[in-house]
Amino acid sequence: MNAPMPGMIGDRRPPSPGFGQAYRRLQNGGGAWRVALDVAVLGGAVLGIMMAVDAYHRPAPAVPTRYQPPPVAAPAPAPATPSVAKPETITPSAVMNGEARPPAKAEAAAAALPASPPASPGQSFADLQAKAATGDAEAETALGKLYLAGKNGAPRDLNLGVEWLQKAADQDFAPAEKALGYRQIATGNAVEGMRWLQKAADNGDADSQATVGWNYQNGIGVQQDFTIGLSYLHKAAAAGNMHALHNIGFAYLRGWGVPIDYEQSSQWFRQAAEAGNLISQNEMGVICLNGRGVSVDKAEAVRWFRMAAEKGFAASQLGLGLRYQNGDGVDRDQVEGLKWIRMAAEQGDKSAQFSVGWAYKQGLGIDRNPAEAITWFKKAAAQDNICSAASDFRQIGVRF
Repeated sequence: MNAPMPGMIGDRRPPSPGFGQAYRRLQNGGGAWRVALDVAVLGGAVLGIMMAVDAYHRPAPAVPTRYQPPPVAAPAPAPATPSVAKPETITPSAVMNGEARPPAKAEAAAAALPASPPASPGQSFADLQAKAATGDAEAETALGKLYLAGKNGAPRDLNLGVEWLQKAADQDFAPAEKALGYRQIATGNAVEGMRWLQKAADNGDADSQATVGWNYQNGIGVQQDFTIGLSYLHKAAAAGNMHALHNIGFAYLRGWGVPIDYEQSSQWFRQAAEAGNLISQNEMGVICLNGRGVSVDKAEAVRWFRMAAEKGFAASQLGLGLRYQNGDGVDRDQVEGLKWIRMAAEQGDKSAQFSVGWAYKQGLGIDRNPAEAITWFKKAAAQDNICSAASDFRQIGVRF
């Protein structure tokens, strides 16, 4: 049967649980669940598994999953943080040039933290040393970053780097305060990092305002406080910071400090997407596909998915590929669909890896190849996708 792969992005269902959990719950179920499970037992086929998991996920939740990259450098836990459910935390990545940058993968290109400027304003190491010796805060900051990175003739010296940043920060120079804040968070001192970032934010640095707002939303280095977080995010958004625009949209989506309002959420996501935030572009694809706060417009969903997919955003590559496979908002084209899904799979997206395996099993856009299908299923299983528990698979006749 050449059935299309059940959608894993842009649908209303959340990502699948571990298969062991689904299997045990399906054993006690009935109706469509039991029939689907029987198909798997009798046929020993992945198709039955997918039918079972598909049934397991109905009815659909009102809010689709938000796609975010995993943390890169986990900060120290915040003291006395209230227990509030929240998505995966995006924390500052490893320090480069004295400031955090978004994680290296394409998914993180639109992460909550802003990208950093170059380590120096284009001056030589010797010139910066001479200028920094006069007390110039900008030169002190650039010199500190060079020492931290060990670039442009500067030896790598973390102590000297921090010392020069401190000199500039003591002059209330926001870029130095921001650099110190990111460094402290990236090295595990979230409380001290937030102290410096708040100084920079209060001195008008929009990147720091966006990060401080995000950290208050998630309780990183401070007591979680959605109201304070939103106040900082709005300051950064007024300066056009795309990360702040995105996170305000997310606040309206989840009801963080404001009532849940899908229309408001979609408006903020749209602003962030138009400013170039890849996560927001992907989110707009989901919004237009499902009609959350806007009218359903599958062609517009395809446009947003394509916008981020062409920039290498794996979730959107998968979303675009599935739209081609299912003919949602675009003419059905299994070959084109598989092309985009494979791009996401090769970046390590586990749902895309499973989809590639499904394509090989069903012959969607490519000749059937059971061995190649198993190869991709195994890659997905290694990341704890729906087929992660090999022992449970053996119980229903599927063997790797």
